[in-house]
Amino acid sequence: MNYRVIVSEQAESDLKDIYSYICNDLKSEKSADKVVLRLQNIMTSLSATPECFRVYPVEPWMSRKIRFVPVDNYIVFYLVKDADGEVWITRIVYGKRDIKNIL
Repeated sequence: MNYRVIVSEQAESDLKDIYSYICNDLKSEKSADKVVLRLQNIMTSLSATPECFRVYPVEPWMSRKIRFVPVDNYIVFYLVKDADGEVWITRIVYGKRDIKNIL
């Protein structure tokens, strides 16, 4: 079964912010393109095997079954809705940030 991948507004904003930071602050449009493409590819691949990544092991996300996948220096957080056949991408954050205060 292939799931439909839905990217939340917050995750879309995160992706734009990541691109902007790498492109403008780090002055590397080529790197920004590569990172965003890798993130998009991983998110798309979740349609086939969304449960292959672990549930985030910290409450309250663990009880909500929020999963995560590291991609380069970033972490993609998502929720699998089996009944609806959907994967909801909730956030994309820099891995070294204080994630407890972000999610």
